[in-house]
Amino acid sequence: MRNIANQAYLNNDLPLMAKALWKLCQRGVASTGVTDDCAALLDVAIIQGDELAQARAHLGQYFITGNRDDYARAMAALPASDASYRAIFDISVDSCLNSTQTTEWLALQCYLSGKAAFNEPALQKALVLFEQFDARHNMADSYFLLAKLKYEQGQPDTAADYASRAALLLSLLGEAARAEQVRAWRRDTVHAQ
Repeated sequence: MRNIANQAYLNNDLPLMAKALWKLCQRGVASTGVTDDCAALLDVAIIQGDELAQARAHLGQYFITGNRDDYARAMAALPASDASYRAIFDISVDSCLNSTQTTEWLALQCYLSGKAAFNEPALQKALVLFEQFDARHNMADSYFLLAKLKYEQGQPDTAADYASRAALLLSLLGEAARAEQVRAWRRDTVHAQ
């Protein structure tokens, strides 16, 4: 995604750049905790005059930093009639599992609620939705969380399978260091039994 964002910048393709930065911003929310991509998305959104992308960027920053100013800015920019985006603030496993929407926000909501509650159905739903939106970094993070959950449930074979899927996907995404961390966890935790 970073290469796509960089190439889009060189080609002055701001819509493509915004799309790539949104994926990277989601990645920051889901796992890295780094706000740089959300901040870059905000820059592009302001240049484009795209209020929804501005709201997404502010929401991403809010979820990473907890800064209430970002929350207020996001709420101000969101369309009042668009419940799908407002629903992201109702981060509960039940709201994830009971929703019939298929949005990127719901995927993120399910991921965050599943991560917080260590809830397998929410993480599985997030994984399916991330797959639909080709959010492969988030898929890898979901696989790794599912691996940890399965290990805690005493299912080491399933845990190893999920960890292997996460590591493979991270490798394919060029995230060699993260892939090795997952492999090390699998080796030192799952296979150490």
